[in-house]
Amino acid sequence: MLPDGDPLLGRRIYNQQCLTCHSLEGSPYSNGPLLGNIIGQKAGTMSKYRYSQAIKESKIVWTRENLFKFLRKPQRFIRGNYMDSQVIKVEDRLNIIAYLESQSAWFIGSWITNYIIDIIYSILMKFKFTIFL
Repeated sequence: MLPDGDPLLGRRIYNQQCLTCHSLEGSPYSNGPLLGNIIGQKAGTMSKYRYSQAIKESKIVWTRENLFKFLRKPQRFIRGNYMDSQVIKVEDRLNIIAYLESQSAWFIGSWITNYIIDIIYSILMKFKFTIFL
């Protein structure tokens, strides 16, 4: 299991190293595939990008661990893919992954869900309701 990175540092690193080729939501000028909601997705299926045959046939799901390995040495992880940039520093990879997670719909959805639960719990406690979990 990977340690957590810092999404704010990850955003800075993403903007410096990844934004040249990748967009989160869909820039028509991106050279690489979209990275929004990439966590949990099967490689080669995220956008209308023309993926390499190697990526399409890889059967890889973009978990934190797989992204961590891929960012270090993309050509070693999936031979024949189009990405030639690599992220050397461990902390940079962890931070980029944390940023990508923070931009994923499931992360935002779970954050909103937890926020709503906290509000409901606070209201119930104000009225002395007991909740059994």
